[in-house]
Amino acid sequence: MNKKGFTLIELLAVIVILGLLFTMAIPNISRNIERQRLNTYIDESKQLVAIAKSTMKKNVNLEYPDTNQAVILTLDFLDTKDLDKDSYGRKYNDDYSYVAITYDGSKYTYYVQLIACLNGSCNINNNADWRGVTLVKESLLSEEGSIKYAVSGNCKVINYNTLSEIKTATGNDSITSTVIHDGDD
Repeated sequence: MNKKGFTLIELLAVIVILGLLFTMAIPNISRNIERQRLNTYIDESKQLVAIAKSTMKKNVNLEYPDTNQAVILTLDFLDTKDLDKDSYGRKYNDDYSYVAITYDGSKYTYYVQLIACLNGSCNINNNADWRGVTLVKESLLSEEGSIKYAVSGNCKVINYNTLSEIKTATGNDSITSTVIHDGDD
């Protein structure tokens, strides 16, 4: 008798092998997707700093900070129409997303914080409510391994209205005042 086709055992063996392959592949694919989403926060933080630098150069009414001062440019103040939602589709929060500029007497340093919140509002104390980049020096975003600055609710979000938090986050205890430019300017 000449048989054509596969036996039930052969089909079951193929199904089991495919199941094992999918079981190993899906977590890797999920990890890669999450990694790319976190990298998007880093890229968009760099983009926000570039927008802030451009705004400072173009707007003659804006002054760079003095030695003991930080200038804050909020997301609402900056022209960020291309930068409104994160890779999860959540809106960036205007109250917690900004660029801070400091001056140490010889150079300007840019810091950025970019926070997206669930449902458009943030409970910063609830770690499940937000994702993004907490206040970090711009130069660190270009280093190898900068993805570690993209977080999901496990770090302290810095409120730009609180001088002591800005001083601590920037490591510059000499800051005595901030000039805040928000959407109301």
